[in-house]
Amino acid sequence: MDQDLLSSLVGAGVSVDFTQALPWIASPAPAPGGAARVTDGTETADVRLRPAHELFTGKRTPPSFELGPTPHYQAFFMMVELAAIDGCAALGIVPTDAEFEELYTQLRLQPDSPARNPLFNWLRSAAMLYLSLVNTSQAEFEGVMGRLAASARKWAARAGSRRYHDVLSHSLSYAV
Repeated sequence: MDQDLLSSLVGAGVSVDFTQALPWIASPAPAPGGAARVTDGTETADVRLRPAHELFTGKRTPPSFELGPTPHYQAFFMMVELAAIDGCAALGIVPTDAEFEELYTQLRLQPDSPARNPLFNWLRSAAMLYLSLVNTSQAEFEGVMGRLAASARKWAARAGSRRYHDVLSHSLSYAV
């Protein structure tokens, strides 16, 4: 958790109460430790997102996520998935299901690594925003990213399939 970032968002009027509004990435940080623009749909703030290795807290073990996100983790999943859709729209790209799986796997294994795909910065920024707002262990982070990778793999219909993006777009259009 990053108390400085939390104070910056609250000071700018950006809601950090997930029951009121879910903050999201309006413009991603280009690298770990870089500045990102965060919004709640009404207010906006530019903040520095610390690298993952500085944000992991505690030793909590995540649930299996076998049946999907549990209520405690829904905001985490939604922040990253919204960033995936927003990033695709901003970049004008739609990765294949396999590419999404690779992005989530890279994020799980090397969250502070350089981006090999410009969408990675969107996903990483959303994940770092969540880690900045909610005490999250490395195991919980890895569990969420592993489930996201498995979801992308699950929706793949064939090589070159882009069903994961379509499913996210459809699902999230009802959630926000």
